[in-house]
Amino acid sequence: MKVVTRFAPSPTGWLHLGSARTALFNYLYARKHTGSFFLRIEDTDLQRSTPQAVQQIFDALRWLRLDWDEPVVFQSKRQHRHREIGQVLFQNDSAYWCHCTQERLQNLRETARIQGKVIGYDRHCREKNLPEVPGVSVLRLRAPLTGGVHLNDHLKGALYLQCDALDDMVLLRCDGSATYMLAVVVDDHDMGITHIIRGDDHLTNAFRQANLYHALGWNLPEMTHIPLIHGADGAKLSKRHGAADVQYYKIHGFLPEAVESVLLRLGWAYGNEEKISRENALKWFDFSGLSPSPGRFDEEKLIDLNKFYICQYSPEKLWEVLEMQGDKARGTKVMSELQKRAKTLIDLKEHLSLYVQEEVPGISLDALKEITPEFFEYLKTFSQALKNDDGDMESFLKDFVKKREIKLSDFGKSLRIVLLGRTSSVGLYHMLDVLGPSWIQTRIQSAVKIHEDAKNFA
Repeated sequence: MKVVTRFAPSPTGWLHLGSARTALFNYLYARKHTGSFFLRIEDTDLQRSTPQAVQQIFDALRWLRLDWDEPVVFQSKRQHRHREIGQVLFQNDSAYWCHCTQERLQNLRETARIQGKVIGYDRHCREKNLPEVPGVSVLRLRAPLTGGVHLNDHLKGALYLQCDALDDMVLLRCDGSATYMLAVVVDDHDMGITHIIRGDDHLTNAFRQANLYHALGWNLPEMTHIPLIHGADGAKLSKRHGAADVQYYKIHGFLPEAVESVLLRLGWAYGNEEKISRENALKWFDFSGLSPSPGRFDEEKLIDLNKFYICQYSPEKLWEVLEMQGDKARGTKVMSELQKRAKTLIDLKEHLSLYVQEEVPGISLDALKEITPEFFEYLKTFSQALKNDDGDMESFLKDFVKKREIKLSDFGKSLRIVLLGRTSSVGLYHMLDVLGPSWIQTRIQSAVKIHEDAKNFA
């Protein structure tokens, strides 16, 4: 049997990390078995679904390198097919038309709530053989009244639910549109889905959908319901824990490899492996590695993984990823040092820009106040001396401070301030070697002018 999986998000906002994990697990399982991985956009909620949200889903999946098999299925374009199957269910007496008003249904719910009973439809219209009345009637499934529904879940094992826990759910609304339950079953069947991997908040839906499959005489896909992702406090991951969507991490300088590694370990494991490449994920992913316990999202772990993967990139590749402008030769020369220090691509780009920009960057007067008048004179002398030196920068600097009997660390601090606007950098000699004599001279001259103009103005 060819494996066919799907990811079926609703385009109502940015792609949640939990949804991204679902997509990842379905992708890995399909690709491992040389099967198909389809994308279905469940956009039947026209009031909440937007083209922008659809595009965000596409962008997030592409950024995570989760390529899907075309074509993308839009559920809203399949309404005729959904209604057709609803009519089939009515014709074979597996469904019936219900004329109950919203007022009656609300009274039922309120009575059940007061009496502490399960809230559900009381099957008032089940045996009335009512006709379809557009704008009034809804189509309900004629669910079994006795026995139960059996499911075999790859993670949870054999499951069973008594039929009296399931009511006669609505399949077609009074406007003729299909409900989620009917649309999902019809689309999964028509797309040839063989395996469904999703969050265990869909477990009750699985029993309801199983009744539909049985009524239609269709084969039920193999199912796996995985625990939801929790925050560090043990509660379901949400916006109150901070960022909970893929786009946030993309914007804030995280690599897709780091996000994927974290998602992969949220509910699945292969031994004690923490850093799992895509190649190994495709080899190792299977249901036996799934955990019945919710995974806890740890942003500090994500940061550590991001630092690791930044260091795996070549300087040339990082230059492309950062979309840098400026002196590429200078940038790639210093990149290997900067990438060891960066937590995110934002950090890396910010530091790298100090080395590669062609124009001398601005520097604040407050920063220059850390340099004493004596050291400003040393800086001017250093700049002049560079014009007559074509040797090794390290030897030149050591000789310069030795002759003037000043500490290298003190003079190095002044150099960093005027050259980069900060007191920390890559190794001092490496910094000077990357920047080069011409840029160093221009930078020092600019800083000296700012200092003297401020002094004259005072």
